Amino acid sequence: MGLIGCPPPQGGTTSGGGSSSSGGSTSGGGGTAAQPRLSNRCAQASFSASEAARKVSTFLRATAAFSNASADLADSLFDVCKSVGRELGMSEAELSGDLRGTCDAVAAKVRSELQAAQSEANLRVDVFAQPPRCEVTLDAYARCAAECDATVTPGELEVNCEGGYVYGRCEAECQGSCAVDVSGQCSGACEGTCQGGCTGVCQGSCEGTCSAYGPDGQCNGSCDGTCYGTCSAGCNGSCEGSCWVEGQASCEGMCRGGCSVDYQEPRCTGHYRAPEVDVDCQASCEARLQADAQCQPGELEVRVTGDVD
Repeated sequence: MGLIGCPPPQGGTTSGGGSSSSGGSTSGGGGTAAQPRLSNRCAQASFSASEAARKVSTFLRATAAFSNASADLADSLFDVCKSVGRELGMSEAELSGDLRGTCDAVAAKVRSELQAAQSEANLRVDVFAQPPRCEVTLDAYARCAAECDATVTPGELEVNCEGGYVYGRCEAECQGSCAVDVSGQCSGACEGTCQGGCTGVCQGSCEGTCSAYGPDGQCNGSCDGTCYGTCSAGCNGSCEGSCWVEGQASCEGMCRGGCSVDYQEPRCTGHYRAPEVDVDCQASCEARLQADAQCQPGELEVRVTGDVD
């Protein structure tokens, strides 16, 4: 197998808003240094059919996907930091540094503003956060594994979902829980925001009174108030997000927990593990698909209460 070089892409940088130019690198503005992207010569190289060549090909494509996703994330974070800084009245000169310098300056400004406000009034700041959730299709993982490992047949591959659960469309009997549309109370598990009280266990942030907390400081008990995260046994008020109800044999939405036939477009909310796939191929496919995963953004709410004139 002949080796190929992987030079960085040729071309200049772009500025303003973090957009990218074809074959070039990106910047959040002002011509600052950008995260590198792999050239098409690496990402779309042609290899021989040997086992080693297939592994190298899969690894390079995973590296390309991860590199591009990292650059996009850096651009997005840069834009957010500068936007927050402008809202706080910071000058363009104060926001002209690189990613780390600009975000550190904005964070320092936020701390300064909060300390000043707290010194003048009896304020309480509460932060309620719900982490993002990323999902990868099982079919995409199987195709990647087959490209990397010649012994794999996509339709016959046994894949485990670890650290999450599998769900998909069920065209027969849903033997677990079904995601249903609700416009009010949710009699099942509410994943998102439950307002009006969680009758079961709230796993996440509780704006109100939580009966028990986990080692990570998150609520892990009943919540008398608003639950941000998962309310396991029912939401007294409104559920904003997904409501998973058990005992729905006919499921028009997504099904998890079992289907009497194979799922259609199955997805895993955790990480895939395929015991029969070469470990190098598993690692490359995991990295490649996580970079291309479909993600639901997290939610963050900051509430400031107290005596404010």
